[in-house]
Amino acid sequence: MSLDRDHGNIGYQLGRLFAVYELAQRAALGRGVKATIRDKYYGTAAATPARIFPLVIAGGQKHLSKVRKEKPGWAYMIERELEEVMGRIPTALPFSLPRSMRLEDQGEFAIGYYHQRNARLGDGTVQAPEFDDNTDEGSDNDD
Repeated sequence: MSLDRDHGNIGYQLGRLFAVYELAQRAALGRGVKATIRDKYYGTAAATPARIFPLVIAGGQKHLSKVRKEKPGWAYMIERELEEVMGRIPTALPFSLPRSMRLEDQGEFAIGYYHQRNARLGDGTVQAPEFDDNTDEGSDNDD
């Protein structure tokens, strides 16, 4: 199975969103991060999105700021993907950011997360970047 951009489940779309913010972190800091957002927030994001996504989004904006300066092409692609995913998250309550998700929706979160990680960005022609393992960028960062 591959990425289903039109899948209507909120858990699936939030899993996608989480994966794109993880990509922003990787683009900004490389692979030398001690604790990625996945390490810190994955379980909480899947179970109680309203509690953790404001932190993920705030951190993601900091990462995107750095990417815009250093890798503007990647920043553009990541921001386009964020816009696409955000556009699929219902804004009418109670769906905006659920306080908690049922176990089934947490499963959908996992599927959306891994589908997005495996997907190509934007128009489908560019795959997520492979960043140099030897980079020192972010090696002492925890975000």
